[in-house]
Amino acid sequence: MGICSLLVWSQFGTGVPRLAARLEVTRSCVVAADVPSGFALAKTIPVAWRAVDGELRLAVGDDVVPRREAAALLREAGRQAAAERLYRLPHQGKVMQTVGDQRVSNHYMYRGSFTRFAEWLFVHRARLGLVPLNGVRRSPVRGDERCRRCGYARETLSHVLCHCMPHSDAFQRRHNAILSRLHKAVQRDGVVTQVNRRVPGCVSSLRPDLVVTRGDEVILADVTVAFENGPHALRAASDAKVRKYTPLVHELRGRGKTASVVALIVGPLGTWWRGNEASLRRLRVSRNYAKLMRRLMAETVCCWRRQDGGDDPDVTASG
Repeated sequence: MGICSLLVWSQFGTGVPRLAARLEVTRSCVVAADVPSGFALAKTIPVAWRAVDGELRLAVGDDVVPRREAAALLREAGRQAAAERLYRLPHQGKVMQTVGDQRVSNHYMYRGSFTRFAEWLFVHRARLGLVPLNGVRRSPVRGDERCRRCGYARETLSHVLCHCMPHSDAFQRRHNAILSRLHKAVQRDGVVTQVNRRVPGCVSSLRPDLVVTRGDEVILADVTVAFENGPHALRAASDAKVRKYTPLVHELRGRGKTASVVALIVGPLGTWWRGNEASLRRLRVSRNYAKLMRRLMAETVCCWRRQDGGDDPDVTASG
């Protein structure tokens, strides 16, 4: 082998042991003209060093990888190995089934857009069910499972983020922060909006979060922060809102109006429900602003996970 090939081989032999734990590197024999042995990277990826025309080249299966793509290939092998280790973990949690449904739910994964480091650290542990709570202990010793703030029978993540009454003020402000973004998105000329008010002229005492009126068309919109207890949980939250306001819709139709009800469902761990897309279209939210609003709403619910509820979501969104 030439000097260049020896140099490459030396660097590779030095770097592979350092990556072995992360990439699951195993030693194997590589059949080549003048290379006695080598390494195969990542058990599921057929990567090997081969001698081609007197030079040491990286190959994937039967294809030789261009030199400029070798570094990118190693990085991708690292990502795949990390993903495989994550998939093999015994506890994935019901949240991950919902989070993976929409790409916007993970928009900050690599760049951290609109997200502070505190929220970034918390949300990943919470989505995997790794937050230390009394009701979900991993040790075989079972202790007191009651909530440390309200004394509820079992302290779980869904209870802490959605049902613990000492934090009800923070829950309300989290809800209002999402509603404020939706209200801003539907405001335009010729549209009359009402926030948390009874529909004028109706007997019903129901007060939808947002009433959008365009001439004879009335749209009732309601915002809900529902815990990501599987995909069916968000669907159930939407159906519950539709059933709640169905009597009001019938009353409006009896008055000659074109009435309908839509729900906007967001998970407290930044999950965006796919059914929200139909609601945005019904409300005529512009496509450009909807792209930004999805990310802002997904981040807004994460910033309100702080128990004191004292953070300003608009400050977070500008980060």
